[in-house]
Amino acid sequence: ARRCWFALQLVCICGFVMSLPGTSRLFAAVFCCWSYPLLIALAIGQDLPLFLLAVGLSARFYRAGGFFRAGLALSICLIKFHFLFLLPIFVLGRKEWRLAYGFLTGCGIALALSVAAAGWTFPGDYLAALNGPNANASPGVMPNLNGLRTVLDVPLWTVAVVALAIMLAVWFTVRRSGVIQSFAGTTAGGLLLSHHAYVQDCSILIPAILGVLIAGCGSFTRIIAFLLLSPFVYIPFGQGLYRSLPAVLSLLLVLALALEAPSVRGDTWAARNRSITPFSP
Repeated sequence: ARRCWFALQLVCICGFVMSLPGTSRLFAAVFCCWSYPLLIALAIGQDLPLFLLAVGLSARFYRAGGFFRAGLALSICLIKFHFLFLLPIFVLGRKEWRLAYGFLTGCGIALALSVAAAGWTFPGDYLAALNGPNANASPGVMPNLNGLRTVLDVPLWTVAVVALAIMLAVWFTVRRSGVIQSFAGTTAGGLLLSHHAYVQDCSILIPAILGVLIAGCGSFTRIIAFLLLSPFVYIPFGQGLYRSLPAVLSLLLVLALALEAPSVRGDTWAARNRSITPFSP
């Protein structure tokens, strides 16, 4: 069973790479091979490769103008729903109503399947599992605000202030920048705001890093994205604040995207990213 699951993980990663435009596939394949979080996800049998495949399919449908199908594919990411907290900002800021309809349809299908498998009482059982004693072990190593708060030992209100700043930065990016930059900010911000995350969960940043590095973003933003791709950021050489480097870099990425967000108008993928050859339809 473990071998079958590992094979399925590899198929999902290959599917993610193949779902991208031809000029981006080589970059995506190299990024996946170089990703320490994705290596950990494979080693411990996480479902993050399926998350990546869902994102890749959603992006493919989006480029083709199939916004409903893009939302439907994106709903597969409900397997890691706590990383989607900022998705409403993306939808509202860009007025992606058909994307939202597709996503909500997928949510309805997931609810129906859950009820069929576990009955109407499954939410209570699920919440009990989430609140279990081992559900959020070692918060100090989490690559999010929860991990930063634990390492720095700061009061809870400071986390609330930073979380609000992240949401405002993502909103500004979504309203003033292109879809690739908006997606990158939404993904990095969602990871930061998630209460539960570990190093393997940084795999979700691969599509965002890919977009930032080839989308003509500013040098500072690309440097941050490159560092988030580097394995040395995640390998636990040290303790304390060093373990929080992924969270710090994700926070810097969100702020950098907001600071350099240009005043770009247009509703289509091409109009918002005219200079981005790899992601053109």
